[in-house]
Amino acid sequence: MTDFKTLIQEEDDSHLLSQLRTIKDEIGMIEFKEKEDVLSLSGKYEKIGNFELDILAIRKSNNEIVMLDHDSPDFEMGNCAKDIRSFLKALEGFVNFMKACENNEELYDDFYKMELVAKDSSETAGGENYLWFYKMMFGI
Repeated sequence: MTDFKTLIQEEDDSHLLSQLRTIKDEIGMIEFKEKEDVLSLSGKYEKIGNFELDILAIRKSNNEIVMLDHDSPDFEMGNCAKDIRSFLKALEGFVNFMKACENNEELYDDFYKMELVAKDSSETAGGENYLWFYKMMFGI
């Protein structure tokens, strides 16, 4: 599984993004490896990965992580984190929960704990306005 702690410590953002694109495993429905999209992005965004078919990108004007519609890549479906480091830190909570589920299958049905992890992840990402994304990661 991806070592987010080491990745986040990378000081140079361009090198961090380069390292991010080498991640082979999926984090829930997130893939960071290069995947060709139906339509190309405008210069306002830098792609970092996909959430299913939709695009995860950095909005260059403020470095916020956003999810873009794959059918209309200028349409922001929502914000995911205040920046790339916060995004990766927030994903750690999800990854840790999924690892815990491997040892305790009852957690897969514990929506209360999923809510808590989603809320904690959204705070790590930068605040409550990111909560929708982490709930979606859990399917709640």
